[in-house]
Amino acid sequence: MDIINSILQRAPRLKPMLDFEHLILNIEAAIKYYAENEIDSYNLQQGSMKQMVTVYKLMGKDQKVKEAKIRIAESFIEEAEWKKENYPSGNSVAATFYEKALHAYMDIGGFKTKVEELKNKIKEAHAAAFEKEFRMTKIPIEVDKKIIDSHRERYKGRSTLEVFHLLITDPNLIPSFEGAKKATVEHAKKYVLMHLVSQSVIRKNIRVKTYETDDDRFYFFTLQNFMLDYQFKAKFFLVNAYCALKEEHPNWVAEMIKYLKTLPLVKKNRLKLIEKGLSAFEREDYISAIHILVFQIEGILRDTVEGLRIAPFSYHRGEMRIKKLWDILEILQKVEGIDKDILMLVRTSLVDIGGENLRNDLAHGILDYDEFTGLRALILIYILLKITPYDIIRKEKPESDVKQ
Repeated sequence: MDIINSILQRAPRLKPMLDFEHLILNIEAAIKYYAENEIDSYNLQQGSMKQMVTVYKLMGKDQKVKEAKIRIAESFIEEAEWKKENYPSGNSVAATFYEKALHAYMDIGGFKTKVEELKNKIKEAHAAAFEKEFRMTKIPIEVDKKIIDSHRERYKGRSTLEVFHLLITDPNLIPSFEGAKKATVEHAKKYVLMHLVSQSVIRKNIRVKTYETDDDRFYFFTLQNFMLDYQFKAKFFLVNAYCALKEEHPNWVAEMIKYLKTLPLVKKNRLKLIEKGLSAFEREDYISAIHILVFQIEGILRDTVEGLRIAPFSYHRGEMRIKKLWDILEILQKVEGIDKDILMLVRTSLVDIGGENLRNDLAHGILDYDEFTGLRALILIYILLKITPYDIIRKEKPESDVKQ
């Protein structure tokens, strides 16, 4: 294989002297040898098939190029089937090679039926892996009752407005992304191997994202640390604060709407929708609450960008397109004075494919019934409170900075 690679690297200069048919015969012989004499030699066979593609390109035989590419795709499927039966975590491994076959057929084009068939194979392999090869580990977390009770006491005997302000400023309710980074550094020191291999996110039996580079893997683990931290804080402290609010202020929904009316970033046309979302949460209709609040949060963030005199849309091929929420968050990350951790919480909860990606799952109708939880809805109410109490102050440039 190395000799043929060396020849092909010099092919432009050696082309008049090369016997391409002889090269093809040698490549075919190599593929046959690997298949008959080397167990699990699919990568070597595919390497030789790629050489065949190169030779046929040099010969100008487009149909032969296509046929060689199809052989590679078929080889990936054969490899997936073999590894599914012979590897300890065969289904997980097979899914990876089915994906390679899928991409190979998509690159060739004209194999719609095969592509759909492979999509189903990938989904089935992931489902089998979750059933037979993965093990869910549950670790009970306990917090000293005195800490919980002490935190709840802070919310007692206060007006609704004071409670809202305390929710916004309470450091126990939101994690630090910088803190999550530091935790990732320490984790990497302890579990070195885990941080050296690719990490994948699988949803609904589909691999939706793979983190392969060092930077990507670092971000993945930081994201996981950040998510675990805010879910912990929400479960123990945010729920605690909400119980105190509801207990002392049964009319808290009307009071929150009254409070939101005073905030410049909350437009009047959003208040009725927000009230519907809050009322749905109060009567434990979490499906309605989540559907309403997710998109009102996005709307308020878009209104904020408009308030900064930045167009919340872009042009693509002469057409006006609304900017994605991810882009809106990127803009706001650069604005002085906005809490960057709450923006990270929005990103992780709503749009990051490595996070909960709630906005996407809602928009595409792929959330299961039991995923519409009260805790998820309560986190959205918390986000709503955190992103609204801002006003926009534009800095004037000093006279020395103004060009004459």
